[in-house]
Amino acid sequence: MNDTLRMIDTDLYEYRRYAITGNPRILFVCIAPYGAFSPKAYGTIEEAKAAIDEDIAAR
Repeated sequence: MNDTLRMIDTDLYEYRRYAITGNPRILFVCIAPYGAFSPKAYGTIEEAKAAIDEDIAAR
């Protein structure tokens, strides 16, 4: 599994097959490959990555 953060487009990233959209001004939202998994917005991209890691670990 690829653990690197890859920029796809402006304010759109891919991390571990999940999408992270947003920026520091509007916060970050994670979208799982199977659909939205987190109704929460994250203040940093590192927090968003941690939420993805937790979601994967819970599966």
